[in-house]
Amino acid sequence: MQTLVTILQDEKLKADIMKERDQYYALIKERGDLFTKEAEACGLKMVPYIAGFFTSIPCTNPGAACDILHKDNIYAVPLAKGIRVALCCYS
Repeated sequence: MQTLVTILQDEKLKADIMKERDQYYALIKERGDLFTKEAEACGLKMVPYIAGFFTSIPCTNPGAACDILHKDNIYAVPLAKGIRVALCCYS
């Protein structure tokens, strides 16, 4: 918490943090838009992506789907009724 106080009390630090945050927000938004475009192009159904670090894809056997994806170094997370893909991952 003290780190946040220090940053917010220093206008230059605050501006630097806001600039960096905006850059990462734009990067994740770009990835989400690209993922959505590619999903539409190949007929992959997905939960509509609006914003955020993750997107979800409905499927009937999430565990098996994730096992297959892991073989290609795609580390999705199984959910109750689908899989979660991290758009925020470092590549």
